[in-house]
Amino acid sequence: MKIYLRESVLEAARKRVAWGTKGNPKLGHYNFYPIYDWGFRDVWKAIHEHGWPYCTIYDRMYQYGYRVQDMRVSNLYHETALKHLLFLQEIEPQTWERLTRRLPGIHAIKHLRNSALRVPDELPPMFTSWVEYRDYLLRHLVQDEGIRTSLAKTFADLDRRYEGIGSPERMYRVMVASILVQDGDVMTKLRNWENSPIVSTWRRWKRGDNIQRKHLLTNPHING
Repeated sequence: MKIYLRESVLEAARKRVAWGTKGNPKLGHYNFYPIYDWGFRDVWKAIHEHGWPYCTIYDRMYQYGYRVQDMRVSNLYHETALKHLLFLQEIEPQTWERLTRRLPGIHAIKHLRNSALRVPDELPPMFTSWVEYRDYLLRHLVQDEGIRTSLAKTFADLDRRYEGIGSPERMYRVMVASILVQDGDVMTKLRNWENSPIVSTWRRWKRGDNIQRKHLLTNPHING
């Protein structure tokens, strides 16, 4: 749960509030989490103990074998949700039928399966670098000029800010994935990569912060 308040309200309460974080300070937005210390088990325990209504699609995903971190109920035609189309026909057949009528061609993913969204583990042999591969896909796969320009600008910025990072192919594979789903609006995949613990730790290490030895030894971006 997120509640957005103006900075003046936060300043009046910040000494008493330990469960808030900065959202977008430039816009005066902050995030508040009333159940800050709850894990997903606490949430489901409260739901069942109090008989609260909830979306039963979660039950179907659980029965199908979804991992907790993959249980998502939201827009299916979204950068981080496309993989759920692989299972929609079995979990929600009526929704699947309506979706295929509304978006012709969406059923192709049932035939392509995981290959539809798969990024190569290794650099394809016809390219000399991940950057060359990324830029080739950007030129030839992204037809919308606005999305292509947005992605190119973001890629150039990340290339500059993460120059010298260990295992750079990890970043380039996320860029390739962004091209495949044409994530040129909010850059969800790239923001998730930047916010990941190993990338955050690399940034801290790069600016000279003290990092625990165990994190230094296990971070591929620091050790290459």
